[in-house]
Amino acid sequence: MNFSFSLTLEIILALLLVVMIWYSVILNRRLTRFRGNREQMEKLAATFNDATTRATSSIGDLRIASDALQDQLAKAESLRDDLVFLVDRGTIAADRLEENVRIARDEYVAGGDAETADPLEAVEPVRQQRPAPKVAAARGARNADAGDPAPSVGGKKPTPRSEAERALLKAIRSAN
Repeated sequence: MNFSFSLTLEIILALLLVVMIWYSVILNRRLTRFRGNREQMEKLAATFNDATTRATSSIGDLRIASDALQDQLAKAESLRDDLVFLVDRGTIAADRLEENVRIARDEYVAGGDAETADPLEAVEPVRQQRPAPKVAAARGARNADAGDPAPSVGGKKPTPRSEAERALLKAIRSAN
């Protein structure tokens, strides 16, 4: 009994030694492959280091570009606000011109100023007689911007027309 126990133990140890030798051979092959690829690993590490350096400098460039874009965005928003303001003023001016032209046509048709051949010529006097509340507010804002004195409602001096108004009146005349 004692003999068979020691034989069994030796057989188990021999099997374990065989497994260990087989595992050592596999490990030795992998280490040999790893040592053979050492140059490739060094190149890979150098490439990774270069990529990291480039990424770091690119992050700095991106921050600079982001700051520049923020500045441009702020300027664009300012320009957008200016354009919205100008469009609002243009709309008010167009409404005012339309109102004045309508009033002048109504008076011209009703036998207003017979000497005036063109109803658009009568626009300025009519506007001085009955300015719309919206128009008066817009005119006051425009004149304040231009440094011109605000015309009185029943004013005697005609306010000078802006280039846009003259161009619009000219276009309306050419359309008629």
